[in-house]
Amino acid sequence: MSRFSKVFASPSPVIGMIHLPPLPDYDDSPGIDAIIHSALSDFLSHSIAAIRGTRFWSPSVDRCLVA
Repeated sequence: MSRFSKVFASPSPVIGMIHLPPLPDYDDSPGIDAIIHSALSDFLSHSIAAIRGTRFWSPSVDRCLVA
C-alpha cells in the first residue's frame, strides 16, 4: 500500500488549495491577523466540503506547504 493510499481512502481524493496573501516582511502584506483570518476561513470551507487534503501557498514563498 502506498503512502498516498494510507492517507486518503479514495483513489481520487479532492485536494484543496489555500492561497495566502503575502506574508509579513513583504511590502503588500496585510498583516499577520489578516493572513490568519484568510487561512482559517478557507480551511473552514474545506472542512465543510469534506476536503481531506489541503495545500497552503503564498506568492511570497516559492513552495507549497502540505497539511
